[in-house]
Amino acid sequence: MGKQGNSKAKEKKMERKLMEMKMNAGWAGVNKANAQENPLAVLPSFSKFKKDGLNLTLETKRTSVKVRILCRDMPYQKCAVA
Repeated sequence: MGKQGNSKAKEKKMERKLMEMKMNAGWAGVNKANAQENPLAVLPSFSKFKKDGLNLTLETKRTSVKVRILCRDMPYQKCAVA
């Protein structure tokens, strides 16, 4: 009676292809961000923070260390850097 299961396989293949396209688009954005020398240069108002006697200067530096941010029970709990 023919190949009836073939349409299911095609559907799954299409889903995988769409997911791969979404992932590639996401990685393209990440690679574009990583290519910037100083991401805060376009947002100068975020480079300095002054409040209640606390003066902070934010800067970015290139490093080979990858940082994972663990956020449990989001969005109302603080994140821990691991």
